[in-house]
Amino acid sequence: MSTPVAQPLPMPAEYGRQITTQSWPDVRAKLEQAKQYWFASNRGGRSPHVVPLDGLWIDDRWYHGGSPETLHRRLVAANPEVTMHLPHPWDVVIVEGTVTEAGTADELAERLATTFAEKYPEYGPANVDLWRGAHVLVPRKVLAWSDFPRDATRFVFA
Repeated sequence: MSTPVAQPLPMPAEYGRQITTQSWPDVRAKLEQAKQYWFASNRGGRSPHVVPLDGLWIDDRWYHGGSPETLHRRLVAANPEVTMHLPHPWDVVIVEGTVTEAGTADELAERLATTFAEKYPEYGPANVDLWRGAHVLVPRKVLAWSDFPRDATRFVFA
């Protein structure tokens, strides 16, 4: 995946002036280091479903597991367009994109299981089988700011 293009985030003039953009390596590091992620999926004509999830930001994609019986997994099967948000309210990172199946390749499942066990040791040793059929969020755009509106940035993925 290529590096996304950083752009000033368009906003109403009365919000203030955007002066600089954030760097993608800094935003990527926040996504990699986060322990929890707020995940919003579409319930059709009703309110969105929002749930905190564990996950892994690897190679500019976000991987998460969960039983196929969970509501968030069933909802993305019907509508894969989602939004994910880091939990910090003042150091904002919002990812919009599409969820797909990550596949069942042994190499990917092993990498995800090992990385997950390192990041979340409280869940015990790596379990490759849990990562076969994981979901992956492929970003379309990422919004980020830590000094709104001065550094409000939109990253667009090609």
